[in-house]
Amino acid sequence: MIRRADGRVVVEEIAGDAWSRAIDLSGQFHAPILSSTMVGIALLVLLAVPIALRIGSARTKDTKGTEDTEAKRLTSDAADGRPA
Repeated sequence: MIRRADGRVVVEEIAGDAWSRAIDLSGQFHAPILSSTMVGIALLVLLAVPIALRIGSARTKDTKGTEDTEAKRLTSDAADGRPA
């Protein structure tokens, strides 16, 4: 039994060496919307975005909240009354 995409059902029986004729499958399959190469590239980009964001945020975390050590030393020396 063959169930076709258009809803028709074709029933053929094979008895012994009496093989059936060729089955017409024209119009039953559609071409994919995207090629397999494009799907692979899209998956690679989707996987690379979180990695790039993590690397980018790690770089900015290293510089946030840091002060110039020379300015900090001068400020603390001035507060203690020592000359610079």
